[in-house]
Amino acid sequence: MSSATPFHDLHVALGGNLTDYCGWTLPSDYGDIKSELAALHSNSAAFDLSAFGRISISGAESGRLIELLLAGKTGG
Repeated sequence: MSSATPFHDLHVALGGNLTDYCGWTLPSDYGDIKSELAALHSNSAAFDLSAFGRISISGAESGRLIELLLAGKTGG
């Protein structure tokens, strides 16, 4: 049985065709690969990597570290 990522319900709601990948249920596509590719080229895309690892950041300067690691302000 595959494990679900925190984004599983979103993938389902968006019409993802789910498949098992190394014990995780992940979308292989969302039905129209040509449209997905066109959207990627004209906009942007996100990939659910939550199945590949986790990190924990804590401490007084954790917000500053997260902002250094990410492209943009986190508001924290």
